[in-house]
This record gives sequence, C-alpha cells and structure tokens, in this order.
Amino acid sequence: MPDLAERPASNLPAALTELIGRSAAVGDLRALVTTSRLVTLVGSGGVGKTSLALETARQLVGEFAHGAWLVELGGFDPRGRGSGGGPLGAAGLGGAIAGPEPVDDLAELALTALDIRETAAAGRPATATDRLAGALRDRRALLVLDNCEHVIDEVAAFAERLLKAAPGPRILATSREPLGLAGEVVWSVPPLDVPPAPRAPAAPAGPVGSVPAGSVPAGLAAAGRPATAGRAPEADPADIAGYASVRLFTARATAAAPGFRLDARTAPAVALLCRRLDGIPLALELAATRVRTLGVDGLVARLDDRFRLLATGYRGAPPRQRTLLAMIDWSWDLLPEAERAVLRRLAVHHDGATLEAAEAVCAGDGVDEPDVLDLLGRLVDRSLVVLDERPGDEPRYRLLESVAAYCVDRLRDAGELERTRRRHAACYARLARRAAPALRGPDQRRWLRVLDTEAANLRGALDHEVRRGSAAGALRLADALAWYWFLRGRLAEATRWFAATGAVVGAAGRGAEGLASLRAQVAAWHAGFALLRDAHAGGEEITRAAARVFDDIDDPARRARAEWFLGYAELEHGDVPASTELVTRALRTCEQSGDQWGQAAALATLAKIAHTHGDHAGVARAAGRSAELFRAVGDHWGLLQATEWLGGHAELIGDYERATRLQREGLELAVELSLWPDACVRLAWLGWFLLQRGEHDAARRHCEQALRLAAEQDFQLGTTFARMGLAMSARHAGRLDEAETALAELVAESRRHGTPERPAMQLPLLLVEQGHVAELRGDLAAARAAHAEAVVVARALDAPRDLAGALEGVAAVEAAAGAAVRAARLLGAAAELRVSTGLPATPTERADVARATAAARAALGEDRFAVERARGAELGAAGLGLADGLADGLADGRVTAGMDT
Repeated sequence: MPDLAERPASNLPAALTELIGRSAAVGDLRALVTTSRLVTLVGSGGVGKTSLALETARQLVGEFAHGAWLVELGGFDPRGRGSGGGPLGAAGLGGAIAGPEPVDDLAELALTALDIRETAAAGRPATATDRLAGALRDRRALLVLDNCEHVIDEVAAFAERLLKAAPGPRILATSREPLGLAGEVVWSVPPLDVPPAPRAPAAPAGPVGSVPAGSVPAGLAAAGRPATAGRAPEADPADIAGYASVRLFTARATAAAPGFRLDARTAPAVALLCRRLDGIPLALELAATRVRTLGVDGLVARLDDRFRLLATGYRGAPPRQRTLLAMIDWSWDLLPEAERAVLRRLAVHHDGATLEAAEAVCAGDGVDEPDVLDLLGRLVDRSLVVLDERPGDEPRYRLLESVAAYCVDRLRDAGELERTRRRHAACYARLARRAAPALRGPDQRRWLRVLDTEAANLRGALDHEVRRGSAAGALRLADALAWYWFLRGRLAEATRWFAATGAVVGAAGRGAEGLASLRAQVAAWHAGFALLRDAHAGGEEITRAAARVFDDIDDPARRARAEWFLGYAELEHGDVPASTELVTRALRTCEQSGDQWGQAAALATLAKIAHTHGDHAGVARAAGRSAELFRAVGDHWGLLQATEWLGGHAELIGDYERATRLQREGLELAVELSLWPDACVRLAWLGWFLLQRGEHDAARRHCEQALRLAAEQDFQLGTTFARMGLAMSARHAGRLDEAETALAELVAESRRHGTPERPAMQLPLLLVEQGHVAELRGDLAAARAAHAEAVVVARALDAPRDLAGALEGVAAVEAAAGAAVRAARLLGAAAELRVSTGLPATPTERADVARATAAARAALGEDRFAVERARGAELGAAGLGLADGLADGLADGRVTAGMDT
C-alpha cells in the first residue's frame, strides 16, 4: 500500500544559491515563528525579504508537523473576476452571481498551494476561507505569504480571519509595510552590512555637482564624498572580507567573471561599491554581473555617473528604493534592444514561464523566436531573470518582483502592454485546449502536473479575456479548463469563472451570436458545478434550466458528455432518479457516436447507482465494462471510479479478498494522480473490509489514516465514511461508550444533511448500528426505535441490503425482549430477502444474526424455531409488504399480524 506519509510536506523552492550574511537573522526568525502566530518581514524592495523568509521556512519544515507552504502573491490582482450573471441567465442559476470577496480569492491561492481539494458538498457551500480554516484547524502548518504590499488590506483581512478560526497554522509574511494586526510581530529586514567609509578630506564649499539636497542615494551620501568621484579610497581586503555585502558581491562577481578576486587592487572599489549600493542584495547582484565587461573600477565610475543622472528621477521614493531603481534602470540601459524586449515581455507572466511559453509571448516585433533562448540566457547571466529548475519539471524563467514591476512600466512605455497580454492569453488558451483531451487519456498525470504548474498563468489568461470582454475567448478557455478544475477539486474557482464568463456573454449581446453551442456547453458545466458545490441547491430547477440549452450543443458526443456530467452531479446531490435518467440517455448517445470515454463515464455512474440499490449484478456489468473502456482509452481517473464499484460489487457478494485487492489498486491510482479525497475513500473502504475480517486494530488504523487525510482536505464525505468505520470498529471491539457517542453524532449529522424524501444514503446503516448498541446495553425501546427508522429510510432509498439489516436488528430486539416467535420470523424474512437479492450478510452482520438466532432458538427449541423461521421466509418471499407493516408499527412496539400469527 502506498505510504501517504511520503506526500510532500512543503512546496518551497530549493535554494538556488547560498544565502549570504543572514545566518543570525534566520536564527532569530526561527525562534520568532515558533512562538508567534504572525510574523511579518518588512523592508524596501530588493533587500532580500523573500530569500530570508524562504530560508527560514526551509529550516522550519521539520518543526511543523504539517509542513511549510509558500503562497506567492506577486501576481495576484485584487480586482478579481467581479460579479455577473451565469451563462444560464436569470432562469438558470439565479441570475446575477456575486463575485467572491478578495479574501476568498487569497484563500483559493492558499488552498491550491496546500493541495486541498473541494469535493461535493454535504450542505451549503463553505467559503474558501472557511474551507481553508477547516482544513488547517488542527494542523500545525506554516504559511509563507510572499509579496503582500500591493494587497496589504486583503492579506490583513485574510490573516485575521484564518488565525481566529484556526489555532493550528502560523503565518510568515513579507511586505514593504506591516499588516497592522493585533499580535503581529514586525521584523525589519536590514540591508547587508557594509564596510565603513574611510575618513575623507573636507569637501570644498558649495554644492556638490548639480544634485539637489536630500536626493542623493543613501549609500552615496554615506560615503562622504562627491557623487562625481571616480577613484575609491584605500581598503584592506582582510578588513572588509567579513562584511556580508562584500561576501555577496564577491561570490556573485566570481561566478560572473571567474578571474575576479578580492585583493589589494580590487578591495577599495568593492568597499565603495557596497556602500554606494546601500548593501541592498539585489542591487549588488545586478552590479556583479557587469564586472566581466567593466571591471570593478569601471563599474564604480559608471555608477557615479548613473546616480548623479538619476538622483532627481526617483525623488518620491525612499532612499534605498531610489538606489535599487537606479541600479535596475542602469542595468536596463546597458541591454541591447532585443534583450530589453524579451525582458519586458516576460513580465506579463505569472509565476514564471517555460521556454516554449517565453518564445510564444516574447518573440516578434524585432525578436526572432529561435533567438529567445539565447537572449534569456544572457538575462539570467545578468541576474535580471532567475532560472528555476526543479526535478521533474521544465525549467522556468522568472522575474523578481522589483524587476517585474519595472518591466511592466517599460512595456507600457513601449506601447506593447495590451498586445503582449493578448499574446500571453492566446499562448495559455492553446495550452489549455491541448491539455483538455489529454486529461482523459494516458498522459493524464503529466498534463495535470503541467496545468498545476501553470495555474497562475491560466488564471491570468482567463482574467484578461474576461476583462477585455472577449466572449469567445472567455468561453473557450473556461470550457477547456472545466475538467481540470473538476479533477483538482477547484469547484468554487470554476463556478466563479463560469459566472464571470456568463457576464461577458451577456454584455456582448449580439456580439456573442454564433457562440450558442459553446455557451450551452459552459452552461452545462456551470450547472453541474453548482450542484456539486451546494447540497441544498434547487436541483430540479438547475437541471431543467440546463436541459433547455442541451439542444444548442451541436456535437452529439459533447452533448451526451454534458448530460452525463449533470447526471453525475445530480447523483452527488442525492437525486438518484434524475441522475439515472440523464446518465442512461447519455450512455445511449455515446454508444451511437462511438465515444468510448463517454460510455465508460456513464457506466461508472450507473454502477454506483446500482450499488445504492444493492443490484450486485448491475454493478458487475456496468463497472466491469466501464473498467474495460477506461483501460482502452488510458484514463486512470476513470479506472479509479470503475474499480471502486468493482470492489463494491466484490464486497456485496462477500468476496473480501478481491474487494481488498481492487481498492488497493484504486488507492495506488489516487496517490499517483494526487487525488487525495479519492485516496481517503479507498482507505476507508479498506478499513471496512478489515473490520469484516475481524481485524479490528488494523481496521481502526486504516480508518484513522483516512480520517486524518479527510481532515487535511476538509472532505466531509470522507470524514463521515472514516468515522463510521471507527464507530463500528469500536462497537465490535466492545467499546460501547465510544461507539454510542460516535454513532449519535453521525446520525444527527446525516439527518441534517438529508430530507425525509431524500435521506442520506448512510443513514440506515448508522441507525442499525445505533440500534445494536442500544440493544446490547439493554435499552430495548431505543433499539426498537432506531431499527424502525432504519426500515423506513431503507425503503425510501430502495436499499434491500440495508432493509435486511434493519429487519435483523428488529429480530435481535424481539429476541432480547422474549418475543422469540417474532424474532424467528423476522430472521426468516431477512434471510429470504438476502437470498432473493443475492446480498449475503457481512461477517459483522452474521455475528448480530447469530446472537438473535441463539436467543430465539434457546426460547423455542430447534424444531419450533425452524418452523417459525420458515414462516417468516414465506412472508418475506411474498413481496415486501412485511416491511411496510413494520415501518408503521415498530416504533411503538407493534408488529404486523404476520409476525404474531
């Protein structure tokens, strides 16, 4: 069985270079983060806040049981998706759908970073912030919120809500200003220490050049000499080698120019340079890349001229920020035009770009696509672009935030901003369209990983299409991403994008003509996701509204898949008849069109429906054919669905060895695809099988592991399934107090999540278990009431297996009460029901039957017991009228006449 403990405990990037001069700071911050719930690193741009936060978090991973996670906010735009009508209009999903609060958009980014999925809701949909708080409530995890300054108010609101709702997590934030929250520990990140300025001769009277007072960069003023000076004062290399700024510059200069050494000749210029650049790490790194072409003395001379020229250009910025901006500006001016073009165009990407994407977006208008790789390499050498290489992923080219912000301004100055953003959107739309069919085939895992990596760029592309009012672009991209959103549990994100896309289509009016088929396809997605998100949504209304647009989907195969998806959602929503109708119709169309994937998906859903009815033959047929088809097309997600119900069929007929093997296979597939809710369900199934085999300790371990995983994902269904296994394990191990408490909570929750007309599917089993606990404790009235309700619910669900279990529970109560004839006849009726449906009792159920049988046989004698049991079997074989009578009379102790005569 795969070891789920081996899942990543962090998404922190590996350090590309040594963090120089920050050892003491890292130690201080480690201590602060372990004792304070919110620590914010503040400082000017380029001072190294991100590097310091990441290194601190890397060293703390082992101290946080649930890991350390980076949430990158640099590309986050708080203007968001806004609000708008859904694609179905007012008659469909309720007209205008309010956009999310920015705090929930931030929470979505955190959920994605932590790989927490949203699954079908058991009640009203929770906000993203609530889901994150639910998942982190009992988890000791560290969140690194990087680059908060442009969304400071939103981050403050997010942090406050999360930390109040969840006592487990800690936050380490980076920003140019504090969040301003109670309890926040603000830690100011200083520049690296620099060598002291030597005593200089008195300057001549009068102004220094033409530089206005107060506008000289801080490091230049600290040097105590005119900005026009070109020679550095003397400095001993041994004296300055220990300063962090010197160590950083020397390390980077040596990497850029291998012949460079810190010696008596270069030390004076290096010391002066470090002072002139205020010890700002990014400025030092940018300068170091020019040593190879200018030499360190030439670099100092050029910087003197540059600072004097730019001193008035950034007068509104803080001194250290002026230093950094001047350094970036100077680095920019030294670039050839082709490198400038690639650098500024790269800035439209979110969270970096692959070479292929950079070529698509940055080429053109004077830059040939084959040249982009070489130009990127030069920019990496100049420390203007960061090359990020991670095992298993393509290399990515990223810009630091200060450089990215500068380049966006240059893109705007060049008149290329909108054109480049359109190229970016087109590039990622092509990627999404390539991925969509591959997500249903043998390359599914690879493409999931690709889209996971490009999630920020995909959001940015869709946001651009929505903002510029491109109905066609927004619809095509939303349609292409829908299945990815489903597989990754991004239900809330998908629903919001569908709503925003609908608003664009509505605003386009006649401009959206010709998009009817695509609009209908997106409407079907929207309807299905709405049902999955809200267990109390108006399912019939949504289904009717979606059905009205199905005919607008011109491709029969796509129309059938849309019907299947809505039917799938209806089943998760609890409407079995509506689901059966939609999925059966979809299956017929898929068979006619030869759509193997569509057939397989529909059959997997029909297998689940058959399982709810205890139709083991139907489960075997549908799940078996579904597995064959999914294997043929290579879809591991689909195979995971089919094998679940093949395992369910094996369990129904009592073949626990095969059931265990199939669910273990399913668990491996779920782990392979990082489908953690599915992995949780498979663990709970395995716990159930171990319980049936009498391995109570092993069953408990599996269910506890499933419960932990469900809690990490805030997965309500998985939590319920695992808790059921733990409660039943406790009952069969004799821990009745524990079982009684757990079952009471589970029954109450199941009643809340269902209705009399559409009860929760697990309710009859829970009631039967509750009845057995009450009977074992001697509370026969409570036991009888629980089993009576189980009969009613099982009949409402058309669940013969649960009905048989409920009748056996009543038999145990009657035997304990001394009504041996009733007990024998009820046992006979239940046995006949199991034989007629082919649904044998599980080993744990057989133990309960044996207890009732022994009591009734002891009271009646072997011969009389056999007669009365046969009488009960005759009544059961005559139909299920027996159960109808029991449903009316059991709660107050009355039993049908057939049981008494």
